[in-house]
Amino acid sequence: VTVVYPVVVQKRIFWLDKDTGECHSARKSSKGGKAVDVLAELYGLKKFLSERTLRVCVILLNVNEYRALDGYGKDKKKRATKIDRIPTTLLDEIYLETPADYRLFLPEGLEGAFTADDYQKALGCPRWIAGRALNVLAHLGLLRECGRRGRAKLYETIEKSYKI
Repeated sequence: VTVVYPVVVQKRIFWLDKDTGECHSARKSSKGGKAVDVLAELYGLKKFLSERTLRVCVILLNVNEYRALDGYGKDKKKRATKIDRIPTTLLDEIYLETPADYRLFLPEGLEGAFTADDYQKALGCPRWIAGRALNVLAHLGLLRECGRRGRAKLYETIEKSYKI
């Protein structure tokens, strides 16, 4: 089984007038995804990730998103209808088949014991994604809990050689 998870790295938003079909404005979205976002989504499947029959494919994309100017407010953009999302560029495909493949989500700068906040800063992702990512990586046997710093759990990497 292959699970395909698309991650939108860069998004351009186009605003369309429903009456005329005219494109009023376009802008680049400030929100962008990263490959590590997939770990938060795989949290519910973590007990199956080490199975040899499951493969995860992360696809990194650039996307154009089209929205209608039918919302409320003076610019009619609040709660506007999303019409379509069209991929424009395929940036990369990352295949995760064995627990060793998930090592790419462990940044180089984390040595010794680290917390979820340290992991978050190293990857530049939201705190809730960092917490779920660490949970998944620990379940796969790449990390282990090694104590606490205040209320925060401390993690350390486990060096293992995996059979392929």
